[in-house]
Amino acid sequence: MQMNTLELESFSEPGVMNEIIQQVRFSNREVLFVDDDGRWLKILARWFESTPYKCHFASSGIEALEILEKRDIDIIISDMSMPLMSGGELMKLVQARHPDIRRIIMSGKFDVMSTIDAINQGQIHRYIVKPCVNKDLKLAVYEALQFLENKEKQQTRDIEIRKSAVERIKTMGKSLRQMNKELEIVHEGIIQLTRNLGNPDQQQFEQASQFMVMLTEICKYIDLNPEPTRQLELAATFLKLPSISPGSIQLDEDGQVSFTTRAMEPAKVADQSVNILSKLGYPIASQIVEQFASYHCDPNLTLDDDGVDVGSALLLLVQDLYVLNDECGLELFTGLKVLEPHAQRYGTEIYYEILSNFRNEVCAEIAH
Repeated sequence: MQMNTLELESFSEPGVMNEIIQQVRFSNREVLFVDDDGRWLKILARWFESTPYKCHFASSGIEALEILEKRDIDIIISDMSMPLMSGGELMKLVQARHPDIRRIIMSGKFDVMSTIDAINQGQIHRYIVKPCVNKDLKLAVYEALQFLENKEKQQTRDIEIRKSAVERIKTMGKSLRQMNKELEIVHEGIIQLTRNLGNPDQQQFEQASQFMVMLTEICKYIDLNPEPTRQLELAATFLKLPSISPGSIQLDEDGQVSFTTRAMEPAKVADQSVNILSKLGYPIASQIVEQFASYHCDPNLTLDDDGVDVGSALLLLVQDLYVLNDECGLELFTGLKVLEPHAQRYGTEIYYEILSNFRNEVCAEIAH
């Protein structure tokens, strides 16, 4: 649409503010202006000569389409009223061939109806009243470029999310395959465990239950986390504790304790139990079982000796406390006091930590 010289010059304001353009750099972007008025195109060229993005200018819809085929245009801004091909017709073609390009129409007040039709048909994203000033047009370009930037960032995030989801699915697949293998191992281990443990009678079941209660109580006094406690319980189960050996602990009239060589039952099940626990994925419990077997059978072995870990010593302490309770009728705290001269057997530091915490609890209960 032609504009007279007065209109053109009145909107060619020198020194128009361009702070918005200076704030964001779109050096990789390209904008196409289309208008059949050569003088208006020259004004646009002057307005946008210092912008970071590259600008192209076409005097017709045909020329604009040729540029679109050669360049990666991000925004097209076209006059509505042009001969041969109107802005609306051009935008319809652009929408079909290059749907990602942001489409802006500049239209005078006499082209309102055709512009509204183009908007309703989704052919354009924005409408600017012509004539317009430098600042308003640059603002419209900036907002369109910002929209494209945000859209591409979102697309990048979506791609990353999809890639992450695919990787998680792959990882889950590997995990499921690994779990399937582990389940097969567990199944085999359970079969072996059933064979090893046999069918405990009522007395054995009650003894094992009482032993587990004692073990849980002792672990509480050294502030042992749930997982190590569970490993100890597994080891005790596989060792068929408590392993009752009559006469393995002697308590004389003065309340002094002496130990004798223990039964070999733990050593008999140790080899098979170590193998099963390893297959089930419980290396700590497996190690405890292996060490306890020899530790349990040697009355002179202490925690300070090489190869003896805390888990084995704790199981032995609970075993000794259980025997003192079962054969001598000593309660847990009394049993701890009786075993004090042999604190090194269970690890002096650990033993006194248990005894001290137990004593504090007893004193607190008495105080209440």
